[in-house]
Amino acid sequence: MQKNSRGAEQIQKVLELFKIEYQRQKSFLQMKSVTGNNATRVDYAIKINDFWALIEINDQQEKSIGKSGTIFQFAQKFDYPLLLIDLSNIKQVQSQVSQFIDDLRKGASNLNKEYSPNTWGYFGDYPYAGANETSLTTEEKPQPETIASPEKEVELSKEDYQKLRAENENLQAEVVSYRNVISEFMKQIADLNILMERNNKKIRQLDKYGKIEKSVNIHGGFRINGKQGGRLTKSAQAVVLAAAQEFDGNWAKTKQFIGAHYGEDVSTSTIKRIYQKNNKKI
Repeated sequence: MQKNSRGAEQIQKVLELFKIEYQRQKSFLQMKSVTGNNATRVDYAIKINDFWALIEINDQQEKSIGKSGTIFQFAQKFDYPLLLIDLSNIKQVQSQVSQFIDDLRKGASNLNKEYSPNTWGYFGDYPYAGANETSLTTEEKPQPETIASPEKEVELSKEDYQKLRAENENLQAEVVSYRNVISEFMKQIADLNILMERNNKKIRQLDKYGKIEKSVNIHGGFRINGKQGGRLTKSAQAVVLAAAQEFDGNWAKTKQFIGAHYGEDVSTSTIKRIYQKNNKKI
């Protein structure tokens, strides 16, 4: 008969969470059903501290379950700890299984414990005889669903070991290769960042020059009568003032800018005089 799937799901969640070795629908020849023809199967056989214990969903419709049933009598006779779960409160199943596992690990002995109404754990003498499974004959077919113990080491043949080592060496070589490529890329990125910063510096300088040129237009030439060394026109004086203000009173940069963009050699004293005349603070 199909057991309540929700109950089985809750039990399995706890077993997998705690990484408990277990077998589902495990049967023993000694665990005969009432008909005497088939071996009764227990919902879960779990292994704690090298001892086997049983977990069964208590379905009252099955004669093999309950204190008068085959599974209970088997557990009592062969000293297997047993948890009989009542599903009247499905929300408590995980807690019940967790408490049962905790009691097993503590070596509960000669104890009948009620975890919730109608859900009981039964413990015989400790150490439990269930550890000596060789004294029992277990059915070979059908094979129960099994999850291997997480502590069990993986066995490898010599050939598998050599293949694994070779694969690992190839992977290590790839890692080194990728690291070298990444290192080269990082170097190129650093060089590009330096070049970008240089270009940005030039761009900022050109933007500043463009700002000065846009702010003032030269009308009527740079000097009166166009003579070299002559007096500056008003528009030329405006250019000198705009440049000096843009360069925060740096006379050398102002002089350099005017020479580069207008081909004029304006003296530092002239630049300073124009700047001071139009600014209260130098």
